[in-house]
Amino acid sequence: MRRNTLISFMLVAGALCAPAFGISAVSAHAPLQGQSPAPNTNAKLPPTSVALLAGEQGIGTNPGDYISVLDASGINHSGSLTALGRDNATLITAPISALTNGWYAVHWNFASEDGHPMGGEGGAWWAFGVKGTTAKSSPFSFTARNPSPPTGTKPSLPIKLSGIRKGNQTLTVVNKWGTVYSVKWVLNDPVHDALNGATFNWFATCKKKTSTCTAAGVLPFAGTYSMAIQVMSRTNVGSSTALWTTQVAIR
Repeated sequence: MRRNTLISFMLVAGALCAPAFGISAVSAHAPLQGQSPAPNTNAKLPPTSVALLAGEQGIGTNPGDYISVLDASGINHSGSLTALGRDNATLITAPISALTNGWYAVHWNFASEDGHPMGGEGGAWWAFGVKGTTAKSSPFSFTARNPSPPTGTKPSLPIKLSGIRKGNQTLTVVNKWGTVYSVKWVLNDPVHDALNGATFNWFATCKKKTSTCTAAGVLPFAGTYSMAIQVMSRTNVGSSTALWTTQVAIR
């Protein structure tokens, strides 16, 4: 799809993906309404632009605003920003060049009208691929922990990951005392400093009959990730939401 067609489609149809629920870093001052390329997708052809639709006018023109499209070496493949206003929103785009097959991360931030960073203090992230491949690996079982779990829950949470290779992976939790809402991955020791702190959020879906929750997405780079899994559980006074955490090495 050509760049001008993409922009028109995003403005008219709103065909964009919202940020992950619950543990997203996005500020409420200028709510993000969508992104392209869509998070956790794997395109057959390299996109020619990256875009975000923000629910506020007159943003995307500050000197510190940026959208970076980074590969595993920390190289940025995006160009200068263009901001286009419509109604109560702003479409902010940047051209992309020289993408080869593989996995990428988008790192972005804009100043809201009141000066607050829309992507949070360190900016926000999402991942996508261009004919990205995921090497086969055995499923990996591990445990996330909460040292002070809410009443009625347990301090440990058994988890299974479909593999420990970079690329597409699926996380599964069988848990009768809580419902998983989202999973947050933060890259701690990347090959390049530009990737340090890269954060990727996954949605979760649950089946009550089997007490099974799953979340799927892209972990684009190798390294050690801090993982936080958000679980809602019922207590004798209502409900409680808390995080169980651990670290996972992705190769």
